[in-house]
Formats: sequence, structure tokens, C-alpha cells
Amino acid sequence: MPRIKCQRSGVSDQGPVIGPRSPVTCYLFAVTCALLLSVAVLAGCGKRGSSTSSSAEQDGRLVLRNMIAAYQNARSYQDSAVVRLRYRHHRRVYEDTARMQVSFQRPNRIALAAYQVELRSDGKRIVGQVADPETDNFDGQWIVRDCPPTLEIPALYQLDEIAHAVLREGMTGYPIQLDLLLAEKPLDELLSQTKQVRVLPDGAIDQWHCQRIQLETKQGKFVFWVDRDHHLLRKLEFPPETFASDIAADRLATQLTLEIEFRDASFRLPREAKPFDAELPAGAKAVTHLVPPPQPLPSELFGKTPQGFFFLDPQQRRIESGHLQGQITALMWFNQHPGCADALKQLQAACRPYLSDGRVKCFAIAADNSQVTNDQIARWLAAKRISLPWMRDLRAFGRDTFRIPWTPALVILDATGRVQIFEVGGNEQLAEQLPEVIGRLLDGQDIAQEILEKHAQTRDEYLAKIGQLQVDGQAHQPPADDTGGR
Repeated sequence: MPRIKCQRSGVSDQGPVIGPRSPVTCYLFAVTCALLLSVAVLAGCGKRGSSTSSSAEQDGRLVLRNMIAAYQNARSYQDSAVVRLRYRHHRRVYEDTARMQVSFQRPNRIALAAYQVELRSDGKRIVGQVADPETDNFDGQWIVRDCPPTLEIPALYQLDEIAHAVLREGMTGYPIQLDLLLAEKPLDELLSQTKQVRVLPDGAIDQWHCQRIQLETKQGKFVFWVDRDHHLLRKLEFPPETFASDIAADRLATQLTLEIEFRDASFRLPREAKPFDAELPAGAKAVTHLVPPPQPLPSELFGKTPQGFFFLDPQQRRIESGHLQGQITALMWFNQHPGCADALKQLQAACRPYLSDGRVKCFAIAADNSQVTNDQIARWLAAKRISLPWMRDLRAFGRDTFRIPWTPALVILDATGRVQIFEVGGNEQLAEQLPEVIGRLLDGQDIAQEILEKHAQTRDEYLAKIGQLQVDGQAHQPPADDTGGR
């Protein structure tokens, strides 16, 4: 399944040639299913109530009830909502965004664009897609199902297992607009878990005057901005300590906020808008449910011999790629980062039996830029008790020749210089797995060829599965043993 992707913008200063994967990537925003079920019942804003806390709580709950009633009674709805997470880390400002757009017309027309999921219903059929550029959007697969006479939340969330998971694991979970519009008891679970309702001072979003209601729950504080005149939800603030807990736990992360902005929210659809088009694009593969593509190979270099790269040893001697041939060579790119230290220790343990074996060499490859000195690298390695021989990759061959996206990264070359293993990220079992790999390579086995053949076989099986589930582009229900909606 593809990762949930978000758009990120940020201001950063000069970094290493290759750096460790940022601790702030979009998949850190996934939360547990139980938590998200409570998220799917949010909404609100507040107005000033009476001087007593009980009266203020009643006023706050009344604002939410009026908002819920407006959504439940609305014949149509549309917005251009955006989820936004913003924080400061190491003097850099990061901002992650994801779409959360809903258009709806009773009883059964909808256009949803949330995270990577796109669903549309014209009242006769529902079509859907999960966007994933790395797999060419699941190789052009589109879900096609009959549309029920009246849309309900289960019909949408049970449409496809993969689409459901993407919605569930997004930055703030399921789109709250669907809960407000379609649920039998909107916000019921959230309100039942609320310990206190507070009415905050009114606020303004563009020209809209909003009442603000804060719900204090065991997950944290939610703040709803409700349009005083139209009872529309204009903004919803989430407790970042729950929904972005990994970032919130980082002491260097400050000014952390997570919210949905319901831009252009309205209970009227623009006359010229045609959001409910359920036609499929040319070349689409219509299927009853999505078939997950096989994981892509981490590199296109398996079985190939990279040319023209070199490293510098601590004495500034140039070590050409040809000097590494005639032996099994393990290269691990690293930065001065705790995750890299752990990976280097794994490599060191795996290579220890071969210290006196001239047929196997293991090297740590420093990916830091030239502003980091050799002494700094040597001191860091010594402090981490890493005694592997090391070299520097100042010309960024790891990035440009080997296409390594982040550190740590392990590349194993056979005696002819061909890439046999390519692994990015930490591997807690490396110390146990690598000796077997080295042993097989010493026996002359071609592991890269096995990997390529296995991948080709998996790809063929995947395409055959799509063929079995492919339909003619008309609406269809899944076969009786379908598992796509669980």
C-alpha cells in the first residue's frame, strides 16, 4: 500500500549531501483506528455564554446541535477543504497539507477528494481511485460499483479496502463532513467522550463571524469554528499531541498546530459546477476493487555495475570504483545521526567474522558535506564505538550514481562490482542476515538475478489478478467472496 503523501514546504539551510530521512514525514500522522473513529465525529465553533460554567456548556452544545441540524437538513453541500499541519523545527518552518474536499447532493451524489482518494457518484454508479505516482495510480485502476438509492457512510467506507485505509490513516482521519452529512448520530462518540465544553471568544475567518467551541477530551482539545449566520463549520483545530504525537514529542518542535480549513464551505452548489461526473478517463482499468501493486524494487541497479565513482579515505587518498573489485564489498552510507549509528553497529557485527578474510571488505561511507571535518567524523564514530574503516563521499556519488534517497543505506557489490543488495533504512536483523548473504555471494550465487526474477513473477501475478477483477466500465457489485470492502 502506498504511503499517505502530503505536500510540504519549508525553509532550510544547507544540509548534508545525503541526509537521514526527516523525522517529520507524512506517515507519522497515521493514528490508530479506535482514535480515528472518534475523530470521525467532530465539528463546531463557539459563542459567549452566561457567566456560569453549566450555562456556558449548554450554550456550546447548542451551537454544535444547530450546526449538526444544518448539515443533516441540507440538500447539498460543497467545500474546498484543506488539512494543514505547521510547526517549527531547528529554526526551520515546516508545513504539511492534504486535501479534504467534499461536494454532496442528496440523496446519492458525491464528489470526494481526500488525501489520495478520489470518489465520485452521479447517482447511478460510484467510481473511485487512489492516487499514487510511484505506481502510476495503481496502473490506472478505477473502482466501479453500483450506487445505492441513498448514500450512507458504510457504502463509502466499504467500497474498497485500500481506499478505506488511506482515509482512515490520513492526517486527521476520516473526512468529518461525511459524518455531519450522512451519519445517523453525528459527533455522538466525540461528545460522549467530552469532559468539558468551553465557549471561547468569537473569531473571524475572512468575512465570516465564527463562534468557537472547545471540547476537552481524553485525546486533547478540539476547537470548532462555526459560522454564526449559516451554522457552517469553517475550521476545526485538532490536538496535535494526539494526531502528530511523534512531532509533539520532539523537544525541538515548537508552534505545532493541526487544523482543517473548510474553504468555500456552502450549503449551495455553484450553478456552473459539475462535480458528480462519474465517467472514467481514457485507458482506465475498471475493477470491482483495487489490487495492491507489488512493492517496487528499491533500486534499478540490481545486477548492474556502477561506474566512475570514487571515495576519499581519511588520508585523502582517492579510492576508485575499480579498486573495490575482486572482493565482496559492503558499503553503508551514513550521517551523524542515531539511526545511522545503530545501522553501522549492525554492519560492524555482521562483518566481524570477515576481518581477516581478504575476500570481503566492509566500509562506512560518510555522506556529510565538506563543512564536516574528518576529525569530527572520526570522533563521532569513536564515540559510538564504531571501528569500521570509513571513507567520504564528497562528490555525492551515493545520491547521483547510486540514487540513495536517505541514510542509512547499504549497497553490496560482488567481486565484479555488480550491485547484489540495495537496502535503504535501518534493519534490526542485519547482523543475522548479512553473513548468509555474504556466504552465498562467496559461493558464486547471483542474488540480484533471483531478486529480479522474483519481482517479475510477482508483477505478472499482479497483472493477472487485475484481469480477473476487471469489468467493462459499467457499474458492478463485487463477487460474493470479495474482500475489498472489509
